[in-house]
Amino acid sequence: MKRAVLYLRVSTIDQTTANQERELREVASRMGCEIIRVYKDHGISGHHDAGRQSDVSDDGRVCRV
Repeated sequence: MKRAVLYLRVSTIDQTTANQERELREVASRMGCEIIRVYKDHGISGHHDAGRQSDVSDDGRVCRV
């Protein structure tokens, strides 16, 4: 089975990651992927949460995902 991670992010305070996660889990299931980690950012600006994106990249480089 293929492994996958989800990276969820919202742009405004009124949004949630719940719908994104549900939809992406459905896509992953159709593609035969096992979701092994979910990253969630609730930040409003990409400038403030660049650290989370770095975490995703770092995990991929050291084969945590």
